[in-house]
Amino acid sequence: MSTKLIEELRNIEGSVEEYKVKLGNFIKNVKNTLILTYSGSGIIPSNVAYWYLKILKPSISTSMYSVDEFIYHIAPYMRNKAVVLGIFGEGQENNAIRFRDVCVSLGLNYLIITPVLDRRVIARIRSNNLLIINTSNYLLYVSLLFAKAITELAEEKEVLRVKRLLSEVSDFGSVVNELYNEYKNAINEVVDAVKSIDEVMLTYTPTMLSPAYLLFYEIRARGLGISIVNATSALQVVQSLTKSNLGLIVFSTDVESHVINEILFKARTRGCRVIDIRLKTDPLTAPIYGLFLSKIIIDSLGR
Repeated sequence: MSTKLIEELRNIEGSVEEYKVKLGNFIKNVKNTLILTYSGSGIIPSNVAYWYLKILKPSISTSMYSVDEFIYHIAPYMRNKAVVLGIFGEGQENNAIRFRDVCVSLGLNYLIITPVLDRRVIARIRSNNLLIINTSNYLLYVSLLFAKAITELAEEKEVLRVKRLLSEVSDFGSVVNELYNEYKNAINEVVDAVKSIDEVMLTYTPTMLSPAYLLFYEIRARGLGISIVNATSALQVVQSLTKSNLGLIVFSTDVESHVINEILFKARTRGCRVIDIRLKTDPLTAPIYGLFLSKIIIDSLGR
């Protein structure tokens, strides 16, 4: 399964440059404030972009909202004109048009990233404000696009951490086999749990939102029982554990152990089958590597 992902990553590496230039130029023109807006599964690459911008472009004030939050609560009350980046998942054409109309009416500088659209929708959105990504791996593709483009725009390229990140983003595929070998048991446990347990719950720490949601959307699309809960509040998650015959998949990083240790303890005492996927890497690359693990799990599940 890791071989398939490596091939997919090679294909992405071979075609991402054109999009990276356009996205990079858009971000370069941000002077003060950038608002990320997402709809549907667009939350997955949007969250990757948010953390990369926060850490590598601290001179830009970056915030992230759903399209409804932006349209109804943020846009009408903005005192200064922000630059707005809209990231849309499959089937979100109407929201993309709503987003575009609000940006145009307020005179905002905006860019829309979306999968393939109907030509009638494209006609509503000017081509210079539209980045259409035509690929079967849209969510992974756009997440990697953000990681690559923003890392290359990092403000402190001489810092050792940034140098290492620049090296990693240039060849993400090189880590896949090592990643698979390290987490092979967890991958197999997730596949078995999803297939054999009536209800599985996903929970995640802030860093790992993107891989958790990718797995959630794909498992749900297969008609299998799954729910997702943010793990920031341990009490919220534990209170959701009303059944002992429950699979609990936890996505986290080792620096966020304090967030999940109580969840793991209480879930196990309630008889839940717990699968702890804890990445031991930089918080910036952790969600990317988590996406790779989710993709391998999804491929292992089949259709």
